[in-house]
Amino acid sequence: MFLCPLGILFPILSTKRKESLLIIGIPFFLSLTIEVIQLVTQLGVFDVDDLILNTLGGFLGFRLLTVFKKKA
Repeated sequence: MFLCPLGILFPILSTKRKESLLIIGIPFFLSLTIEVIQLVTQLGVFDVDDLILNTLGGFLGFRLLTVFKKKA
């Protein structure tokens, strides 16, 4: 879930529409890239759980941002 800050920072820095599909897609593909690099270089282990948890972390970061914006 280390991509949670990405889910918070991307909508703040982006001027485009904040679509939840894009918010989910960016952490997923970033995590997939990291996992593929680990697989190719054999410096780590390709783990599907990391993909799921990092994508979930990015989405939860986005949801936290929307909750705090509504309260402010």
